[in-house]
Amino acid sequence: MEHVDYDEAEAARRKKDVVEFRTKKRNSTLFTVCASIFEVVVSLILFFGLFILAAYVITRTMGEEAGGPYVFYSAIAILIISIIAGFKIYKAVFRFIIKKYDLEDKLLDNVLYHYKTRKEIKAEMDSGLRR
Repeated sequence: MEHVDYDEAEAARRKKDVVEFRTKKRNSTLFTVCASIFEVVVSLILFFGLFILAAYVITRTMGEEAGGPYVFYSAIAILIISIIAGFKIYKAVFRFIIKKYDLEDKLLDNVLYHYKTRKEIKAEMDSGLRR
């Protein structure tokens, strides 16, 4: 392997780039972990809240004996609904957090891409094609 000598300015610039990348990587990992925990908590809150509401409504309207099977089937539907709604809420909240606290320059591009809307992605693609 050939050894390449860099002048001090180039070595300092490269070191600064490495430090900046590692900082962004650490920030992105922490942000992703927090976002994932938030999404799970929101989904669980939605699931239990909607399940209790559905069980109450079903047992009130059909009686305790007749409502049992409907509570079971509604639990499956509520699970799916709570996962989808939790995901939508989490994306909206963290998209808002990224914009409010100006985190675009503190996170890696692949993390930022995950929180973009379809309109933003399409606008970037259109502007990239026009260049």
